[in-house]
Amino acid sequence: MTNGIYISREGKSGVYKYVLWQSDSGIDSSCFVWSSLVANALDALNLAKGSAIAIDMPMNVNAVVIYLAIVLAGYVVVSIADSFAAPAISMRLKISEAKAIFTQDYILRDDKELPLYSRVVEAKAPMTIVIPVRGSTPIKGLRADDLSWEDFLAKVNHAK
Repeated sequence: MTNGIYISREGKSGVYKYVLWQSDSGIDSSCFVWSSLVANALDALNLAKGSAIAIDMPMNVNAVVIYLAIVLAGYVVVSIADSFAAPAISMRLKISEAKAIFTQDYILRDDKELPLYSRVVEAKAPMTIVIPVRGSTPIKGLRADDLSWEDFLAKVNHAK
């Protein structure tokens, strides 16, 4: 089986209960569980409900989890194409009045590292949550108000 996102139905009614990520290793994890965790971490940021939160990253399982979490937590999603240059990112952030943005440190294409976080910084983005492409690799050079993915998720434990 190839990597993919699958919607699971529960019971005779066929109601959609959760989304599963199926990896080549065969490990399933519920996107709902991850989305709930991310939604709780978003709530710990104390942003006003209904605020715009942007996503500027390739469409992968993390992007889907983040998208669902933003909606679940009561915020508005602003999708920004990962191919946009800093001026285009900046324009969308200003128009939407986004209060935060999710991105990756870089995009890996054909064994090339294409910078993404640096474009978001150049766009003068608000608080940025940065996901490392290579698992738990620490991200160096974050701005003072920006958060690594690990530090962002740790807010859930400190919020309670």
